[in-house]
Amino acid sequence: MSRYFIGIMSGTSLDGIDIVLADCAPNIPTIVATHYHPYGEETHQALLRLQTMPSFDVLAKLDNALADLMAEQTLACLKEAEVDPADVVAIGCHGQTVCHQPILGHSLQLANAHRIAAKTGIKTVSDFRRADMAYGGQGAPLTPAFHRLAFAKSGHARVIVNIGGIANITLIKADGSVAGFDSGPGNMLLDAWWRQSHGVGFDIDGAYAQSGRVQEALLDALLSESYFQEQPPKSTGRECFNLAWLVKILAQFKEGFAKEDVQATLVALTVRSIKDAIDMLTDEPVPIMVCGGGALNGYLMQCLQTACKGQEVVTSTALGIPPGWVEALAFAWFAKQCIDEQPLPLHDITGASRDVVAGVIYNPNYR
Repeated sequence: MSRYFIGIMSGTSLDGIDIVLADCAPNIPTIVATHYHPYGEETHQALLRLQTMPSFDVLAKLDNALADLMAEQTLACLKEAEVDPADVVAIGCHGQTVCHQPILGHSLQLANAHRIAAKTGIKTVSDFRRADMAYGGQGAPLTPAFHRLAFAKSGHARVIVNIGGIANITLIKADGSVAGFDSGPGNMLLDAWWRQSHGVGFDIDGAYAQSGRVQEALLDALLSESYFQEQPPKSTGRECFNLAWLVKILAQFKEGFAKEDVQATLVALTVRSIKDAIDMLTDEPVPIMVCGGGALNGYLMQCLQTACKGQEVVTSTALGIPPGWVEALAFAWFAKQCIDEQPLPLHDITGASRDVVAGVIYNPNYR
């Protein structure tokens, strides 16, 4: 018998909303339907401004507007799949991160879950990070718990690399235990620099970066950021890696660089920080599986394969889940775990003193 859950993911790339309708009756959730809705340029810019010029009025408006949009797109996904909302147990909504400050024990995601529940009539689970933080954890990354469920193979070690706005690494050991952390920027700086140079969109398949040359002096300066030297548990976000951070480092070089060379160097930064993170977790060559939007960047994948010479590098498609939908599927499963009052096995990843049931349940009033 099917047990439907919805997963909604909107990541630090600020590009849009990923929605997965999942059947969570099997041990490993399966995708029933998917739906993507891009943010308009106005929403994208408003979210970026909120990072640098916090405003309670803007925050409040976005909190409700994003909830309304997510509710609308969830119903559109269900209509396309010909599934009645009444047949969905719950929605797992990550929300849009606008502040992640683990040193302060706080992480804030927008998308008013009360409104999502009210407008869809479906129980909604949100606020997945702060319970872990209440017990001293980083609240991130969360996906290693799902990576172990979906991708572990008894007796075989493998690394899962999730390249979203921020990249995170999961080492699944041969005995089934897991280690991991945020390695640093994924697509975030690539997209920011592209927009600085071209206005809108992103560097499709990494073609613009491939036309440039990696500038080693610039790469070394970027890698001097203290986050890369920190020991896990650790997590990061736009508070550390953003366009202003990049521009400040570029200002150290009076001669400047061609824009395409900067783009190429940012790809090298993502790849190098991922490789260094993998080496921090294991000194043995293990297969590498990539998911997230970065898995669709052909040039980035080519560079990662070169950096990890001797190791197999594939996307999550090889293990049955398309790379663009892994995180949304994870949040469908996180919602199930919360509804079932099952903790996520994450304290070894986040540094919390115990595993917690992640998420807060918001009920539609008429149920």
